[in-house]
Amino acid sequence: MGEHSPLSIHTFKGQRFDDHGIDLDVLPEFAVYHKIVCETAKVLWRTLNPGRERLKRNIEEDFRLKIFEINHGSVSVPIEAANPQIYLLPEFDVLRQAVDMVQDAIACADGRTRFAPNLPNTIIPMFSSYGKTLRDDEFIEHRNPKTGQVANFSRATRDEFERRSLASYTDEFDILAQVIMMNVHRTKFSILVDKDEIEAPLNDDDKGLIFDALQNHERVKVRLAGEANYTPDGVMTKIIELTKVQIIGHDIAPIVANNVMPFWQRIAEIGEAIPIEELAKIPKDASSKLDHYLYSSEG
Repeated sequence: MGEHSPLSIHTFKGQRFDDHGIDLDVLPEFAVYHKIVCETAKVLWRTLNPGRERLKRNIEEDFRLKIFEINHGSVSVPIEAANPQIYLLPEFDVLRQAVDMVQDAIACADGRTRFAPNLPNTIIPMFSSYGKTLRDDEFIEHRNPKTGQVANFSRATRDEFERRSLASYTDEFDILAQVIMMNVHRTKFSILVDKDEIEAPLNDDDKGLIFDALQNHERVKVRLAGEANYTPDGVMTKIIELTKVQIIGHDIAPIVANNVMPFWQRIAEIGEAIPIEELAKIPKDASSKLDHYLYSSEG
C-alpha cells in the first residue's frame, strides 16, 4: 500500500474471485471507474471555483488514481491517489469528495433511492459502461475505509443507471408521506415527499381516509403503495395508480381504506359539531350565492 490511506477499497465478489485472483478481462472496470471519478472531480472543482472559466492546467494529474497492491479476501483492491503531492493540495479534498459522491450514487442506484441533489447529471450515463465484465453472480463492493460504508455495483445496478439516464420511467413504490391537499371535484390529492409536492389520484373508496389524513396532517402520515412516474435520476413526479392507502400515526391506529367511514358521513359529523349559535350566523341563501359571500368585496 502507498504512503497514504486509500480513498476507496474495491472488492470483487463472486465464485470467479474465490481463488483470490483477478481475471484480466475485468481490468477495464478500473479504467471506467477512474474516468467517472475524474469527471466528477472536475465538476466539483468548477463548483468550488466559480470565478474561473477554465479548469486548472493539467488538473487530470491531480485526479489520477493508482493501485499499489491487491489483497486477499476475494479480490480486494485499495484505490489511492497517484500523485503523492496531492495530499498537501486543496485538490485532494475535491478528489476525496468525488470518490465519496460516486460511491453514494452507486448506493442510491443499488437501493433504488433518490440521488443526492448535487450529483452531476452528466456522470449518470457514464455508469452504463461500468460493470460490463461482471457475471450474474458477481458484484464490486465499494467500501469507504474511513466510515466503513459499503455500496455494491452489480449488473442490476448498471441496469438501474441506464434506465435513469435514458428517459423518465414508471416504477412501483411504497412510501410514508404527509397529505397536504385534497380536491374532490378534480378527484386528486397531493402529498409531501422530500419537500416535493406529488399529485395522486383520489379514488372513491379512499376519500374518507385521505380527508382524515389531511385534517390530521400535523400528527399523522399516510402510507401509499402503487405505481408512479419518475425522472431519469429517480425523483418521483406523479403517482398514477394506488394499490394501498393507510393512515399511520402515534395516536391514531392504522385505518385501512375499506374500513373507514364514508367521506360524506364524515362531513356531516363535522357539521353537527358546529355550535348552534355559529350556524345561526350563516346566511339563508349561502348555498345559492356561495360565490358572492366568498369573493364579493362588499360588506
